[in-house]
Amino acid sequence: MNQETLIEKFFEHQLSDQEQEHFSKLLLNDPDFAAEVAFLQQVGTAAEQKEEQRLKKELQQVEVQWWNRRVSQKKYLKWAGIAALILLFIIPFTKNKTEDVKALFQSYYSPAVNVTFPIERSEATATKITNAFTAYEMGDYEKALVEFSTISDLKGQQQLLYYEANALLALGRTEAAIEKFKQHLTHTDVLTNRSHWYLALAYIKKKDSKNAKQELRALLNSGEAFKKVEASSLLKKLE
Repeated sequence: MNQETLIEKFFEHQLSDQEQEHFSKLLLNDPDFAAEVAFLQQVGTAAEQKEEQRLKKELQQVEVQWWNRRVSQKKYLKWAGIAALILLFIIPFTKNKTEDVKALFQSYYSPAVNVTFPIERSEATATKITNAFTAYEMGDYEKALVEFSTISDLKGQQQLLYYEANALLALGRTEAAIEKFKQHLTHTDVLTNRSHWYLALAYIKKKDSKNAKQELRALLNSGEAFKKVEASSLLKKLE
């Protein structure tokens, strides 16, 4: 599938799991592709804001007209008409907002990059951790999870929770990912605060904006530089 079609399906929320995985990899590895998606998102946001302002102005005009005619014999019918008109505007707008929240996960999520466990790719030095992260970096998250489960004697092993949770989230196993991120947050290591970011995205995928905002604030208040700009932007969109 060409990139243009992939982007079109993304904005129409029609990506399959396989296409979503390919889309996430392109966002991570192709700067031109990521820039194109970001530009189109900005255009869409601007159009939505303009439409919202237009609807608000029209509603105000309808309200003024109704008050000017409220003494007429058709008072009740006009009130019902205005109520129906308001619902006509509000319901699609609310629906669009809900769809936007669902799209936020796809816009912001890409699996965490391995920054803590260097991979030795030589067959002579292959280890369980090498096998696990080789599978992880290739996007074979099911195999990575199996390999992660065999590691029991690694120094800094609690950091594996972070990558396991990311693998689960990439596979769409959101509930399990949330529990794994929460487990990681009970430890203190160089990746701990980063789990707030991915946990927020997991909550967004569940349409739980309350907990998502809580995790984003926790990340911003932690002093962690990781995803600081993105977290601030995402928080504003949720509020």
